[in-house]
Amino acid sequence: MDDHYTQGDIASIMEQLDFTPQQIEANRQYHGQLFLSEDTLEAFACGFMVGETVCPTTGELLKSQATRELDSSKDQLIELFHRAEAAFKDRHSDPTERAAMKDFISFVKGRAEMARLQMEEPVEDPF
Repeated sequence: MDDHYTQGDIASIMEQLDFTPQQIEANRQYHGQLFLSEDTLEAFACGFMVGETVCPTTGELLKSQATRELDSSKDQLIELFHRAEAAFKDRHSDPTERAAMKDFISFVKGRAEMARLQMEEPVEDPF
């Protein structure tokens, strides 16, 4: 855990996360002092994703299966962008590579918009 978080800071964060006094004490007993993992502290600072919770006893960030799959998909998308950037090394100076990278970005935006629109469609009741 970052050294810049004091025990008082961690206690305050736990209270903001709605830990009960009993949960805070259980965390202290488990670790010998109050503890929140780096992932938990980052999620607290940046915002929790859907499906993320904190184990009060261990202080670890817990992710649902859907959240883990989303993280994996995001990692794959980041890797895809890295591959495109590596392929179009001169995209800032070569007009053809710049146009290709813009087409790639437009394609990704279009797919994301299609997915968003599909999510807004009503789901039919199977009964």
